[in-house]
Amino acid sequence: MPTELILFYGFGTLAVLATGLAKGGFIGMGAIAVPIFSLGTDPVTAAAILLPILLAQDAVSVWAYRRAINLRIVCIAIPGMAVGVLIGFLMASSLNRDFVLGAVGLIALSFGLQRLWIERRPSRIKATKGGIGSGLFWSTISGLTSQIAHAGSPPFQVWVMPQGLGREALAGTKAITFAILNWIKVPAYILLGEFTLNNLSATASFL
Repeated sequence: MPTELILFYGFGTLAVLATGLAKGGFIGMGAIAVPIFSLGTDPVTAAAILLPILLAQDAVSVWAYRRAINLRIVCIAIPGMAVGVLIGFLMASSLNRDFVLGAVGLIALSFGLQRLWIERRPSRIKATKGGIGSGLFWSTISGLTSQIAHAGSPPFQVWVMPQGLGREALAGTKAITFAILNWIKVPAYILLGEFTLNNLSATASFL
């Protein structure tokens, strides 16, 4: 087998496993899927191949966590995410993917360090309801980064994590929110011409 195919299927398999772990409750794993897959193929191709797989995984994760969903968070997040997807679609030709991935990584790292600092002092942990304005802002950023590289989880968590949801509620709320978001991205990917026969064939093999 040619080296290119070995790299393609090797890194592609790791990317699909990462998305599966994310859907199963390992919050944040999905954000590394496209960067991993990009080691074996073009980032745009990687994102296009992964989207139908995410949709299939969404059906399983939504069913598994259907009884643990915070509808308030979902209702606030979806409008912002839709705007973010639209921005990503309209700016597809001018946005630098590496810059966006770097920004997502910086957000995730900064937020992770902040949470570690706070949790070292339990007395400082105070759950907050999460304002509508901040929810719309971070959800828009989440929709934008998700449209570009399926990396919407870190910005979403910046708003949701401080609200103190339990593990199942967090996983369930994230599952339904990103299931809706992924369907919102489908028309954008179609219009961008990403669902080619080659890409869909690769998707089928990874499914």
